[in-house]
Amino acid sequence: MTAKQTPNWQTILEASFAPLARINEDDTFVGFGGSGALIDFGDRRFLCSALHVFVNHRISLQINWVAQQNQTRTLPLRPELCFETPTTRARLLDFAICDITHNLEIPMVQDLDPNGSGKILMERPRTIFGKKCLSKPDKITEYGFAGITLPKREVHPEITIGSGIVRTVTGLKYLGDSEGFHNFGLSIDHPGHIYFEGCSGAPIIDIDGKIVAFVCGGNMENSTIRGFPAIMAKRFLTKYTEEES
Repeated sequence: MTAKQTPNWQTILEASFAPLARINEDDTFVGFGGSGALIDFGDRRFLCSALHVFVNHRISLQINWVAQQNQTRTLPLRPELCFETPTTRARLLDFAICDITHNLEIPMVQDLDPNGSGKILMERPRTIFGKKCLSKPDKITEYGFAGITLPKREVHPEITIGSGIVRTVTGLKYLGDSEGFHNFGLSIDHPGHIYFEGCSGAPIIDIDGKIVAFVCGGNMENSTIRGFPAIMAKRFLTKYTEEES
């Protein structure tokens, strides 16, 4: 079954990613700066995202919006850098994990009043993925991802299904690998990086909720999205949990 045949595909995607906020030194909210995925691995919980999201910014996980206080509740994140050593020289990868086992509160997907009153119309928990959800892509399945926009941009009708600041992308096809990354073809011409700002680190998933990659870039010339392989992420999570146990 493909994503296009599933009526609730957008709902699945919107709950799949965790919005990451930029925070000032005084812990005040600046705006959104990226996306990620929440993964239970062994007896630990991690936020996984693209490493470049954390460069030059203090980043926190958004828990929810508190209408009564007119503010966003966040959880500060501390990224662990990820390396690999294919030869004798370590190579820094565009992937980071944040151990958030100390705070197991589940972030919420919240639909706010579009008129700007701050009232919450509906809310539901975001997806917490399991270890078995980290998988490899194939060239038959269609994939998709959703992420936060940075900042809010005009709606691009061929990409954004919903409204507001959530970007939803479907119809991705796995094309193969290059330089250690998975490449996915868009179903349309790449509209420009501006439409994907803030989606970095979002999980690329199939209709069964398996993560095959994490968004970390794209190429306008050939209309592709680049993803950090979930299998490699699994390797880093395994190594981290074994070292910490």
